[in-house]
This record gives sequence, structure tokens and C-alpha cells, in this order.
Amino acid sequence: MNLFRYLFIFVLLFLNVCLSEEKKASIIFISPEQVKSIGQDVVMNCTVDNIGELPVFWNKKHRGVTTDQTVVSVNNNMLVNDPRYELVFVNGTTQTFSLKIKNIEVHDSGIYECQMVANFTTKITQVVELYVRSPPQIIDKATTLQVSVEENEDVKLKCYADGYPRPRITWTRDGGAILPAGGKSVQGQELKITKVRKEDRGIYFCTASNEVGEPVQKAITLEVDFRPVISVYRPKVAQAHGYSIDLECNVLAHPPSQIEWTKDGVVIYNDNQHEISHLGIVNDLTLSKVKILSVDTHNYGDYQCKATNKLGSAQARLNLYKPAIPIEYSRNAL
Repeated sequence: MNLFRYLFIFVLLFLNVCLSEEKKASIIFISPEQVKSIGQDVVMNCTVDNIGELPVFWNKKHRGVTTDQTVVSVNNNMLVNDPRYELVFVNGTTQTFSLKIKNIEVHDSGIYECQMVANFTTKITQVVELYVRSPPQIIDKATTLQVSVEENEDVKLKCYADGYPRPRITWTRDGGAILPAGGKSVQGQELKITKVRKEDRGIYFCTASNEVGEPVQKAITLEVDFRPVISVYRPKVAQAHGYSIDLECNVLAHPPSQIEWTKDGVVIYNDNQHEISHLGIVNDLTLSKVKILSVDTHNYGDYQCKATNKLGSAQARLNLYKPAIPIEYSRNAL
């Protein structure tokens, strides 16, 4: 049936509506809610009375989208081009319009309206809700995949899923770590974290499950920006004259920080006396090291390791001193 035929039918029907003076038109029976599995058939019945020349429609709407409507049939004329759809019309004392869908698919789920148009402003409508059992499927467009916040801000991770029955959403952390609010799991479509800490950063998993099919899971990355934190495992280091020594500080920061070593306020660079290296270890931790290739008298004293990123800076002091008794770590290397 082409577009011109559709238009002709609608024009004819609405002309009949305008001329009709039928009274007490009503829908006297509508099928109850239908719950089906994929591949099954469904029949939805609508019985009407005193319709005269009034048109009877089957319409389909998607849940939550009131403007999205498909006209499936008008009277005993099928308008959708889908061989799975069939309309059976029984004319007697009353009239029954039976909409049958064979081999149901997930997208057949929705709200089906049996509707009579009494005039241009008055409609008589009854609905049948069709639910199709289906396994959970996480909706990527509505789900947080990665988010970056600053420490002490509030953050909300979102995870939504389709499926019927409605999937349960469970949140966990990578490695079974404790959630910010406590416990190893919590249910809900949104995971709210108040005053996020740097310890809250990492991978979170949202798992959608129902009794149909296997659970599905999505990994969500939470990045937390925080000012550098410096730790020094050996704040006082001894080394004999003529030997090499490593001065080390560990810098935890996100985003990564700029690290600078100084002695007596003078910046240390790579030269014939010093070797500076920065090694990213894991999870925003950097090991910064300045190697003094051969300790001389002027090398003894206080050193400063300073780290700076967009959120601030931190610094730590280390002291290199000459031992009373020479300590041999290894010549030319620690």
C-alpha cells in the first residue's frame, strides 16, 4: 500500500468522522498486559460498540517517548509493512479488531493503543502494554564511561540498562576494593560519591542482570586530580667520599607533576656530576632520583625534591652526610 493510498484512507475516514453523528461509541473490551518471550506470538484484542462510521486505529508508542507513534492499522487495513503483523476483523453485534504479532522481537515491546476518533478533538483510547522478556543490555549513551574530577568535588557515576524484567544494576570496584561509602557492592543506577578523595580513583564496574540471559558488565574509569604528595623513604643518607649515591623521592600526583631537585636553592641538572631520572611506577606514582656520581665535600648537605602540578605543589628535604666510618654500597653505583 503506497503513500497515496494511506492519504486517501485518512481523508475518507476523517470526512466520515465529520459527517457522522453516531452516539455512545465505546471500547467494551481490551486485552490485558502481555508479557512474552522472544519468538513467541501475541494477540491483542479490542472490541468496540456503536462505532458507526468512526475509524478504529491500532497505534504503537515507545515507552517514555510520547511523540513517537506508529499507526499500525486503520479499521481492517494493515498499514505497517511487516509480514509478522496480522489484523483479524470480526463483525457481529460488536466489532473486534485483533492485532496479532508473530515471532516477537525485542523492538516489538511498547504501548499499543486501540483508538476511535470521535471527532478532531475527541478520541476514545484503551491501551495494551506489551513487554518482551529480554536479557540486559547496558545503554552506552546513558552510561558514564570515564569522568575526571578534582579532589573534594562531588561526582556521580551513571549506568542504565535495557531489558525485561528491568535489570538490576550493581556497582563494584576493581579487585574487590571497598566502595567510597563502604561495602564491596551497592545497587542502583547511579553511584554518588561525596567529596571524592584521591583514594577513590580507579576502575568501577556496573553489572546489569535479570533472570533472562547472562549479566553484562561495563568498566567505568574515575580519574581524580589532586596536588602532589611526596614521600621519602631515606630522608638522611650517608655516603663516603668518592662513592656514588642515589637520593630518591616518591611523588604521587594527578595530573603528573613537574619535578625539580635543588641544593642550597640551586637547581640541579644532568651534568658530569649528576644523573636525574623520573620513573613512572603505577597508579600516578613516580620515582624521582638524582644520582651523585662521585661524592665530594661540596655534595654534603640538604637537598630538596619539589613537585608541582595545576593543583599545587609539595616538597621534601633529604640530607646527605659524611659517615664517621666509610660506608661502601658499591663503588660507582648504589
